[in-house]
Formats: sequence, structure tokens, C-alpha cells
Amino acid sequence: MLLGLKNKQICALVLLAGVFLSAQAPLWAQRGNAKNLYKRAAGEAARSYSEESVRKAAKLVKGLAPAKLRGSSYSIQRQAAPSLEELRRSLAELENLQKALLQEKLFLEGQERTRLAVFQAIPDGSSPVNTYSGTVFKINYLGEEEIFGVIASHTLAKQPGLPGLLGKEFRAAVQREGHVFVIPVQVVQTSSSKMLDLALVKFRKEDEALFQPLVMGNVRLADKELYSHGFACGLPMTLSSRTVKSISPGLIKTTISLDKPGRAGLCGSAVLNNQHELVGIHTGSSSALKNPADDTGYVVSSSMLRVLVKAYHNNGRAVFPVLLNAVRITQINVDEFISYAELMDEQGRVLWHRSFEGRYSPRQIEAQLNLLPSVRYIKLGIGKTSWSQPFGAFGPATVMKESQNIRTVWFDWKQGKEIEKILF
Repeated sequence: MLLGLKNKQICALVLLAGVFLSAQAPLWAQRGNAKNLYKRAAGEAARSYSEESVRKAAKLVKGLAPAKLRGSSYSIQRQAAPSLEELRRSLAELENLQKALLQEKLFLEGQERTRLAVFQAIPDGSSPVNTYSGTVFKINYLGEEEIFGVIASHTLAKQPGLPGLLGKEFRAAVQREGHVFVIPVQVVQTSSSKMLDLALVKFRKEDEALFQPLVMGNVRLADKELYSHGFACGLPMTLSSRTVKSISPGLIKTTISLDKPGRAGLCGSAVLNNQHELVGIHTGSSSALKNPADDTGYVVSSSMLRVLVKAYHNNGRAVFPVLLNAVRITQINVDEFISYAELMDEQGRVLWHRSFEGRYSPRQIEAQLNLLPSVRYIKLGIGKTSWSQPFGAFGPATVMKESQNIRTVWFDWKQGKEIEKILF
């Protein structure tokens, strides 16, 4: 498709192509106004199009040699007049091109609107140039439309004294029409960076008008290509093509066409489908050692934002399922995470153990379940994320604390049900 075209340009292209057609009809070629019409179309096209674009239009017409750009007009070498059927086919192709150009124009306009739903997250006391992204969306909750922002949980402070981490209260830099507005923001609901890795934020009512919040949607199997808006290395960043690799409950994996050094701060970016609906939030990526083309971007599905909003309205309580091989093992609250997993046989012997110091990976457990047919029991350690006040500090809590192993979950893999702890 041709990018960045306006209605005037589209009309010029179709007009020029129409003159190309009429120029081949012997009777039309003898009319005096054909020459004037041609000059008008050629001049308009010269102002609106590159030479390559006009050649593309010319090649759609059967029997015409490629058009050549000469100053502000084009010369066309006429050959034998095409048949009526050839003209009809050419006209149909031109109409399809016009539709494609209009669709491309609408898509680009939609992309431009989505840029009004992202912000740059800034720790208090820092300059407005930083490397964190945030996204604004709207949601209908119990019949009321509300506006929230979302960032990645791992950008929040986890230990006292760490520089550059956001904390519970920070600022958002919003760029509108050449101006930068810096507004206060507060985290109102969080999840563990090891699980959902999303944190919900609220703006002051008077600041909500700065945004055009995104409408939430879902990824469909037909959505092969997604795109994203956010910030990376302190600058606005758009990734126009993110091919879907896989879709699982709560997580989407895509390609990512950006080198690893340039991804800093991309987490928190909006990921959208071709209808410009928010389908997820970018929360991380991995790099393939052998082939950078195999790099993967991780996107938490927008459905998880609904869980956070529910928790916000329900004193922090809202659960989501933990699945292994599509089997529901248990459910945990939004502020909880899986700290370790053990697979055991009938006698309680540990066949496999894994602690999750970083992000929880169900794929690692599933791989072992497929390899170890003697697994009878699955044991999961559950931790909890909370805000904690730094030692000797007064005022709002700004430090994230993750408590390990507040409880355990036992699951009978053979019988397919959650059970009480077993005494071996």
C-alpha cells in the first residue's frame, strides 16, 4: 500500500489513471478537452506523488508503457486501444487501489489517535526525560465509564534508595500539540512483577481531558499483525508490525523488530489490533542468541486489566486462574505470585523443583509434566506483593515488598483436583 495519502492525493491518482484510460480511446483522444484534462491531472499528480507512485498507477492500465516524470507533467506512449474487457478489468483494479488507499488513510489516522493515550512515567524529582511507558484506557465497570492508566509493575520501587524507580506516586509527562504537561499520578492497584506485571494508576479528574483513552478489545486468531505505541530510551516509539506468535490465557507472544539496547522503557506500552483496540500491555522481551529475528515480545492481555479494576473497587481482592496444560490448578489474587513449583510421585518423592526468582514460567512446569509420567502431585508456593514503608521514612509508602511462601497449594494431577496438604 501507499502510505500517508490524503483525499486530494487519492482523487488525483484516480483522475490521472482515468485520463490514461481515456487517452487510449481514439474518439476521446480527438476531443479538445482531453488534452486540458490530462494536463490538470498530470500537474496535480506531480505535486502529490513520487515518480514511483505514478508509475504504479500507469502500469495498472493495459497497453500503456510506464509513465515518465518530466518536470511537472507526464508523457504517455499510446499503443493499440485495449478491448472493452481490458478496460473493465483495469477500472476494477483502480477501484480496488482506491479502496486500499482509503483504508490505509483511515488506519494511519487511527494510529495517530492512539498516540494520545500514552504517557511517559517519571519518578518524582527527575527530569521529564526517562525510560518508562504508560497507557491510558477506558472501561465500563458496573455501568459507569472510568479512565485508568497502566504501567509495568517492575518499574515500581522494590528497595529503598534505588534510583530511577517510580514508587507509589510519580509524575506523567504528556505531549500534546508541541507542549509537555507534567501531572501527578498515583498507583491504586498493583500485581506482582512475577505474574501479571501490571499496575493500575489514577489521574486527577481535571487531567483526564489530556488523553484520548483507548477502548479495550481482545486478540482474535485472525489478528496476525499488532502494533504498539510507547516510549523507549526516553523517546516516542512506534512498532508498526508485531506478528502474533502465540496466544494463551492472559499472555500474547509477538515478534519485536527492535534491537535489545533500544527497548529500554518499552514496558508499559500499548499493544493494539488493526481496529485500534487495546489488546494488551507490553511487559518484556527475550533475545534469541543465534538469530535476532527470533526475539519475542511478551504482552499481558487486556483482559487482565479488568481483574485489576475489579480489585481496585473490591479492596484489592480479585482472582485469576493458574493453568497448566489448560488444566485449572488453582486461582490466586492479583497481588499474589508463584514463588516455586514441585512435582512429586505417588510416595511424595520430589521429581522436579524450580524456584521462580524472576518471572513465573508455566511452560517450564508443563514441559516436565509431559516428560515425567509418574507425577501425581503438584505443589505450588504462593507469595504476596505489598507496599512497605522504608525504615526511618515518614509519609506515603513507596517501597515494594514481596513476601515469599505465605501459603502452599496442592493439586492431584491424576485426579485433576485441588486437595489439602498430604502427610507422607
